[in-house]
Amino acid sequence: MVFFGGWNRRKKEADVDQTVDNNIPQAHGALPALDPVPYDDGTKEVELKSGKSSGLQFSDDSLSVEIEQPKDGFFCSVKVLGKIPLPPKEVFDILTNPDNKRVFRSIKRVNYRKVLKDNGHGKKTIEVEHVGRWRFGPIRSEFVVRMNVFQDRNRGKIKFKLLKSSLMKDFSGEWTIEPYDKDSLDELVKYPGKKWGPMHHFSKAVHRFEESLWHTRTDSLVQLRQSVQPRLLPPPPLDRVLKQITLAQVRTIMQDLLDETHRANDAAMKNTKKQVDKKPLKGVVDILSFCRNIHTP
Repeated sequence: MVFFGGWNRRKKEADVDQTVDNNIPQAHGALPALDPVPYDDGTKEVELKSGKSSGLQFSDDSLSVEIEQPKDGFFCSVKVLGKIPLPPKEVFDILTNPDNKRVFRSIKRVNYRKVLKDNGHGKKTIEVEHVGRWRFGPIRSEFVVRMNVFQDRNRGKIKFKLLKSSLMKDFSGEWTIEPYDKDSLDELVKYPGKKWGPMHHFSKAVHRFEESLWHTRTDSLVQLRQSVQPRLLPPPPLDRVLKQITLAQVRTIMQDLLDETHRANDAAMKNTKKQVDKKPLKGVVDILSFCRNIHTP
């Protein structure tokens, strides 16, 4: 399971620009319009936008991150929206893969993992402990986190709750992975928090059925919501530095996820090309044989 526990290194701005998808429909499907922030390497002060509740924000064409000060006593809350060029089930499998430390730089190693419940139909409860790592400029550190993770593959939901940590007093959160379509954009982007009636859910079910019927490969709209409470609250202005670290860590996790989806798509394209290269020859032979049989007296 992945959370924003830390990061090890940053990509250069040029590398990031190559992986950003600039084809998000702007009329109805654009992510929230936030002021863009230069992609930093953690060694210099970044230009940040203050929100109504002392928050920090970042956005580009495929990613939106908000770090805010909630009213419920937590140090900060994280809200991430991202367009991922891979179907929801495959994104879910990347996030829940027991070996996802090879994908996400914030995970150094997994010390413990035990499946507590498994209904055999996509729902699991897992207890996991891993060693996370973070870096901000010349400062770097490691820490241990143990948490319960509740997975629902059919609904595209991953919830997690802290059990114990060397750095955190409490945090909980949820990943939501939906197809990138009008329904999910309405629910998560355009009208977040709205209570939808039965007609909306019926229409959504019909659209999803059509996608499954035609085996349509859709992109995913991924949302992460998380609340954070460190064991020791830093005084101002160090609290803002900690929020900057949080912002950088979230962006790194999403960049790692994007990189992995690009690798998966490249592998799928190569596999498809191999199959296409083999099939046309057989098809041509069958057609020629059929035509030969027709004209043979």
